[in-house]
Amino acid sequence: MLGSQKYLTDTRFSTKDRDNDDMPTAKCTDHTNGGWWYQGLPERWCTKVNPNGRYSVDDSTTSNPEQPDSLPSYVLSAGIEEGNNVVFTCTGNVGKPQGKFRWVRYRRNSDDVTVQETPYESEITTAAPMPGTCTYNGTSSLTLKMTQIDNNAVFRCQVVYQDVTQGSLYKQTFPINVYCK
Repeated sequence: MLGSQKYLTDTRFSTKDRDNDDMPTAKCTDHTNGGWWYQGLPERWCTKVNPNGRYSVDDSTTSNPEQPDSLPSYVLSAGIEEGNNVVFTCTGNVGKPQGKFRWVRYRRNSDDVTVQETPYESEITTAAPMPGTCTYNGTSSLTLKMTQIDNNAVFRCQVVYQDVTQGSLYKQTFPINVYCK
């Protein structure tokens, strides 16, 4: 007997109006698209053999994020002079469940030593499922008014996945030159 056939032995057919799945806290038919010989323990078995429904009860398939696709790009409103707004954009795989991007500005002195680190936690990452994969592609933008102390600064786009900053999954700009007006 095949494994999937063993699973069906002594199992009664369930429908939306007739719950026979043996799950005490939920009905398999609430999580799937049709009737079947569901066996409710453990819960993930609701879809172990179910050609009529979804592939997973809780959609818990995960996929790890990757480094952003490229260095953060930026669009200038009129060159990089102090007082100009600069929009930085970052895109890439943010994993599943959907992660996000975290922006950090590193102000550096003339010796390339970081003197100030400023995280931007409230920037929104929009994401869409990537067809044919179990992951999301995210995009985030950061808009900042440049000041003279941003001269030589580096702007980093870093992946945050399941609320943990992924230390090696980032891309950053080259040092930015900000000119005085």
